[in-house]
Order: sequence, then structure tokens, then C-alpha cells
Amino acid sequence: MHRILPPVLPPRRLQRTPLLTSRCLLLTLAAGLFTACVGPFHSPAADDAQAARRMASYRTDFEHYRGTEASLPPGMFVTADGPSGETGGDSFDPFTGVHEYSPNSAYSFDGFGAFTADRSRYSFGIREHGPVDMQNARLYLEYSNTTVFPIIGFEVSYEVQVWYLGQRDNQIRLKYNTDSSGFGDLADIAATRNPMGDYTADGLPLDGTRSVNSVRVRTSFMLEELQQTDGSSAGIPTLQPGAVGYFRWQFSNAEHDDGGIRSGLALDRIRITPILAGEQ
Repeated sequence: MHRILPPVLPPRRLQRTPLLTSRCLLLTLAAGLFTACVGPFHSPAADDAQAARRMASYRTDFEHYRGTEASLPPGMFVTADGPSGETGGDSFDPFTGVHEYSPNSAYSFDGFGAFTADRSRYSFGIREHGPVDMQNARLYLEYSNTTVFPIIGFEVSYEVQVWYLGQRDNQIRLKYNTDSSGFGDLADIAATRNPMGDYTADGLPLDGTRSVNSVRVRTSFMLEELQQTDGSSAGIPTLQPGAVGYFRWQFSNAEHDDGGIRSGLALDRIRITPILAGEQ
């Protein structure tokens, strides 16, 4: 007797129907949604703002400055008046080249000079009413918002050094404005006296790079919080992408303003970092 076996059929293939395709698509989307929800969480806008903040930061150590207008760091310029009221660039040149400190230095560290102790590090020096009878001395930085974010404030730091101790202690004052003029009614963001504090009847050259002769200034501010000298709002707007603002460092009298010999101060290691809307 022969047993008749059923024919061997090929494996049945699962046919892809519209209903099955829809179910697979739903499962795929659900899996992707679950993966997205478990993190880690990142905000592309916040990440972009942090990167833009780093890219838009400004710094200078005045390493190429040699006491001439041509050697000023990019974006910087000065204003000053001569003894008869001449403005720099007319018949009056406030730049005085390199002044190098030594214990028996004959330099008076005056005008706009490059102050140094070893010619490997240079600072932006300011001294009014020296042999170069400069007055109303100002250093400006033109800062452009190169990001796509509005700038709502800044973090700023720099060194103030004393290289020539005079009868007046003098100080460096920082202000910010959206124009290169109109600073007179604005309150100081920072005002830093001669780091030595004392003063002398005779001019005394010093090494401004020594810690006893320098101080590090650190400040941060929001533009909307800046004030005028009377305490009212300065009305400084947010710095929009592509717009320009101005930082100004001003040499002026401080507490001791008797005597004719001014102190020679300097700026170095300036760091400016914007605070951007959208990075919070």
C-alpha cells in the first residue's frame, strides 16, 4: 500500500497590503517619537548662541602696539587735544612711541605710548600734560555685532597699570555708547584709580607689569541697565545684528588732583564677551 503524501508547497510569502504598510509606518513613527523623548535634550538655538558668543568675543594684549596710530589694534582709535586745543591728527600728534622702564629710566611715560619693561610685552599707555602736553585723552573700541543674535549686555575685563607715579593719582574710566560721541552724560561702568594709590611730588617711573602696580578690572553689565550721571536710564538699546557700539576708556583726575604732574597709566589684556539674547 502506498501512502499518498500531500504535495510540498513553497513557503507562503507575506503579501504587503496597504493595511500592513500603514501599521509598519505607525510603529516606525512611534519608535522614533520615543527615542526623541528620552533625551539627551539640546536646544539648537542655545547651542548656536554659545558658539556665536565665543566667535564674537574681542581680545587684545597690545602685542603689536608700538606707540603709533598705525600700530593700534584693529577697531581701536584715540582722541586727544593739544595744549592749545588742537585735536590729534591736525597739527598735534599725541603718539610718543615706545617707553621702556628701567630702574634709572629717563622716560616720562607720556602721551599715547607703548609702555614696556622688557620689550616682550607692551601696554597701551596714557599720560596727560607730560612733555607731550596732551589732554582729554580717550581710547575707543568700535565693536560690531557680527552674530545673528541681539546683544543685550557684555562681560568686560582688563588690566589698569601705573608706569609713572605723579602728584595726581588719576584714573581710567570705562563707558559704553552706540555712538562715538555723547559720552558726557553717561555714568561710568567702571572707574579704576592708580593701583599704587599714593602719589609723589617728583615723577617716579615704575614697572607697570608688577602685581603691586596693576589691578585686574572685571565687570558685566546689561545695556538696558546703563544709567546717566543723574541716575536716570541712559536708554542704550539692544545691539542688533550688524549694528555697532563703542567702548571708551577715559583718562581723568581721581581723588588727588593737586599738583601739575599726572600719573602715567596703561591698559592691557582687554577681554570683551557679548551676552546674547537667546543663550539663556
